[in-house]
Amino acid sequence: MWFATQNGLYTYDNKYFTHYAAPKIEGRNLDNILYGVYYDKKTKLILCSSLSAIMYFDPVKRQFLVPDYTKKAITELADNQPLVFYRDKSGNMWYGTQKKGLGLWNEKTQTVKYLIEPIDGIYPRVIDMVEPIAGTIWVSTTFGLYEVNANLKPVLHKADKGLSLNNLAADTIRNCLWMGSSGKGLFRFDLKTKQFSNYKYPSYHEGNWVNDGIFISLQFLNPTELLLEGTLLFNTVTHTFSPIKVDFPDFLIPLHM
Repeated sequence: MWFATQNGLYTYDNKYFTHYAAPKIEGRNLDNILYGVYYDKKTKLILCSSLSAIMYFDPVKRQFLVPDYTKKAITELADNQPLVFYRDKSGNMWYGTQKKGLGLWNEKTQTVKYLIEPIDGIYPRVIDMVEPIAGTIWVSTTFGLYEVNANLKPVLHKADKGLSLNNLAADTIRNCLWMGSSGKGLFRFDLKTKQFSNYKYPSYHEGNWVNDGIFISLQFLNPTELLLEGTLLFNTVTHTFSPIKVDFPDFLIPLHM
């Protein structure tokens, strides 16, 4: 397993953690505050940092690989602060950025096409991407949920006015998406009806931010249970929450693994 952390790149081999500090690049230091790590079969690991930099890492040779920053497209992409990477089922490479929304990378021409138009002069911050059915990418952003198909014209679906959506989990059994939000709990999006359903954690525990409706991290543990924030289980059939006891006080929520 590979982890992007505020202290560089770590790997875990079921027994030990190993730390890898990124090399310094003039004007493009990764600074080891990593926002994301993505395993791509073509380019190995792709890393992004808080200082508008991207880097590759070969997990076999255990070496960092520096992109060619003499190319304008690479520099522009890094300046737009990519946070999310995704290679779709057709082999296309997508970049979700903080400053200019969603970008589609052309590997032949080494250029990026940005697809989402700004609203009131502001681009959405891209949080996550999934492709449950080949040909349609679903993108969670600070504006809502975007649907992008072959015509490359994103369609925005809003869970609620002004609500930012967080990480996504595709549910092919129930033909829906599950996503966290920044203030109104967990959402379900039906891929057939294009309608949202909302689920809020009902119990109150002082100091637990899920009571403010904030869900960032979610992933399936099995076909019916989602793990939320590392502290809650959500049953996607009964729509019930079950707290998980955490025995150590310095537990940190995993954002990307």
